[in-house]
Amino acid sequence: MWLSRVTRVLILIPWAVPPVVNGLLWSFIVNAQYGYLNRALHKLGLITDYVNWLGHPRLAMAAVIVAYVWRTTPFNILLYHAAIQGMYQGEKPSAEFSLHAQGAMRAVSELGDGPWTAERSFSNPPKVIFLDLKMPKVDGIEVLRAIRADPRTKAIPVAILTSSKEQRDLVEGYKLGVN
Repeated sequence: MWLSRVTRVLILIPWAVPPVVNGLLWSFIVNAQYGYLNRALHKLGLITDYVNWLGHPRLAMAAVIVAYVWRTTPFNILLYHAAIQGMYQGEKPSAEFSLHAQGAMRAVSELGDGPWTAERSFSNPPKVIFLDLKMPKVDGIEVLRAIRADPRTKAIPVAILTSSKEQRDLVEGYKLGVN
């Protein structure tokens, strides 16, 4: 937890620096005579003569882009970090959470993982059925067969949400008309 806080502070420093200070800092870094970038590249043996970073149009544009990215990236990282921290971390399955987040779960009925029976009554039939193939108590393909055999649910689109990587599950699902 403390490492996350320290990282956030270090990432935000470039964003917190006023733009004038940011410009001065980068002018010292890319200075042709005594710049830190030239000094570092020279000591590493990557250049023999100091480069005039701001004297050539392409190099000047690259220097401006790097300075701008250095200044603005931390704010974007902060936004992404806040979004990740705000994500639901409870026990809901990820598919259900995604549907909630998209506002698509206004009227959802969960039928659980019990066997599908033809006696189920639909006073308000679903618009779509999301089906997991790997349920603990019943085989999802068998449930899909029962859905397709029931005249009340035969025409309802079925979307399979599953962790199954077995080819036969996918082929059988497509044969039974999943979306």
